[in-house]
Amino acid sequence: MQDVHETASIRLGKVREEFEALCKNWVDVLLTDLQSEQALHNIQAVDPGERAAVQDFLSTLKLPEPLNQRFIDGVENTLQGLEVLTIDGADYLLALTRPGMPCSADELEKRIREFPTEPSGR
Repeated sequence: MQDVHETASIRLGKVREEFEALCKNWVDVLLTDLQSEQALHNIQAVDPGERAAVQDFLSTLKLPEPLNQRFIDGVENTLQGLEVLTIDGADYLLALTRPGMPCSADELEKRIREFPTEPSGR
């Protein structure tokens, strides 16, 4: 019976080592991805709380314990390829009011959503 216990213990130890190696590799890949030029650019457009959680991870090189939604959202938003759009306030105001005011809430929402695709908004 001792041999079975030792065999199970050895197998469990090997599984634990493999799991720890897998976790380390995953963290290393995540760190590499978050340190890419694109991610470092994107992080500036992320919610300040999410940005702080990601930056803490980058500085400590350790996942937060326990993992929290702010960190997960920060990583996701940083890596998803956000596009920073710089707009001129006057162009934005003109795009919202040019078709005429007053307008319905639905029309205003439509103008807001369409603005970034207009050539004057780029």
